Parts: sequence; structure tokens; C-alpha cells
Amino acid sequence: MNKKIKKHIVKLIVAVIVLLIFFRWINVWDSFEIMKEVTWSYLLLAFIVYALSQVVRAWRFYVISVSLRKRINIGRNILAHFIAPVVGRLTPGRIGEAVKILLIGSDKKTLGFCFIFEKIMDLLVLLVIVFAFIINIQQMVKVYLIVIVIFIGIIIVAFNFDRILNLGLKIISKGKVLEKGWFRKNLSKIRAVAYIRLFLLTVVIWVMNFLTAYLIVFSIGESINFILISLILAASILMAVVSGIPGGFGVREFSLAFLLGSFAGFTESAAGAYAILFTLLILTTESIMAGISYPLMKILYKNKKA
Repeated sequence: MNKKIKKHIVKLIVAVIVLLIFFRWINVWDSFEIMKEVTWSYLLLAFIVYALSQVVRAWRFYVISVSLRKRINIGRNILAHFIAPVVGRLTPGRIGEAVKILLIGSDKKTLGFCFIFEKIMDLLVLLVIVFAFIINIQQMVKVYLIVIVIFIGIIIVAFNFDRILNLGLKIISKGKVLEKGWFRKNLSKIRAVAYIRLFLLTVVIWVMNFLTAYLIVFSIGESINFILISLILAASILMAVVSGIPGGFGVREFSLAFLLGSFAGFTESAAGAYAILFTLLILTTESIMAGISYPLMKILYKNKKA
């Protein structure tokens, strides 16, 4: 069996173990009782807001490609963005992104940069929010110094990303794949106005994600400050990303429930019900959008190039 597949299977097993611990901790049956009394109108609103955030996310990708003087078919791009997340949730490596490239059908290097750049923008926004959370709870000494150091680190990594990626590729495939200065060359193509536009789009995407989370709170009859749920969600997503588990399954739910109980006063059962509902809504929304988009992609773009 391939080493990557074995590693992925191990990660999935870890995810299942974490989920089982999570279910045991929250008393899952009590959480299900809370979920039975859910207010569906709030969940419907959350579904709509999250679906719209995916449209904005696809638009941001299009704006990045245009900023690089590489136009892609916008309709095909949007449909590909709706299909790829479902594939990427449980597959090893970055297969979801590879599927997106295949469906968009354009220059692989340019699209590869677009993927990396949007991930960096998302990460920067999440880091800012999480550090605001850390400052708010006042549990870290010299936090401002740490923020500065991490941001300098991110800038260094961004401007040397091609070297770092080439080092990894050289180890894996015994060959250099990207040309020297590839990442910086693409960064230099983006104008200052485009950076501002992309940053604003990223903020809009995350505000919509936080609004989705906020609406789910009301669906189970709880209440919370919008800023606090935003901070908690951002922190739980970062924990899931750091874990390396596919889709962050288990880690995101556990950290989300734990933080809600610790800082928002939710009972373990209510926090668990929230975490489960949040995950189910995200997966349901993405599955419905992918289920509609895939046949549309086949009908509209069959045998057509981007």
C-alpha cells in the first residue's frame, strides 16, 4: 500500500477516535435531544449565507486569476469551486484542489499560485482574529511581540515559498519542479488595488462564515455575542488545520464545543449539539451545491476548453 494512503488512513482513524471522545464528553444523546428542538428558520438562513459565501469565495479566485492576467471561465470556475470541497474533505493530499484544476481546465501553474495565495489570505485573517481572541482572554504574555514575529515569519515564507516548495518536491520526486522566484514573480504581477480588493473579499467571506455560525447558535435556543462566536470559530478552525486531520473532523468539533463551554457558558450538551449542527450544515450545503453543479458542469462544458 502507498505510504501516503497509509498515512491518510492513520489520520482518519485518529479523527474517528477524536470524534468518539467528543461524543462521550458531550453526552451525545442529550445533544440529540437539543437538536430535535432546533428552529429550522435559522438553519435555513445559515444555509443560504454559507452558500453565498462559497459564491464569493469562487469570485475571489477569479479575481486572483484576472490579477495575474490569466482569465478563466467564470461559470466553470464557480461550478468547480462547488464540486471540489466535497472531494477534498476526505481524500488524501490536496486531491480536492487537483480536481478543481482539472475542472477549471486552465494553466496549472497559475491556478496553483491562486490556490496558495487564497490559503495565505485566509490564514492571515484567521490569525488576526485568533490573536484578538488571545488578547481578549489575556492568557498570553508578550502577545504583541509574538504576533509581530509570526507575521514576519509569514512574510518570509511567502517570499521564499517557491524555494520551500521546491525543497519538498526535490525530496519527494527527486527533481525541481518550479522555476526560481516563481512565487515572488506571481506576487509582483498583482497590483496594489487588487491586493486591497482581495483582502476585502476575504473579509466578506469570513464575516459570512461567522454569520453562519451566529445563526446556528439561535437555532438551538442559545445566545452569544457575534464577536465572541467569530473568535471561537476562528480558533477552532485553526486548531483543525494544525491537526493535519482530513477536513479537521473531530478536532474542529471538539475544540468548538470546548471553547463554547469555556467562554460562552454553554453546557456540554448544548455545545456538542452546536458543533454537530455546524458540521452537518457545512457538509449538507457543500453536498447539495456539488450535487447540482456536477451535472451542470457536464451539460454546459462538455468537450469545451476553459
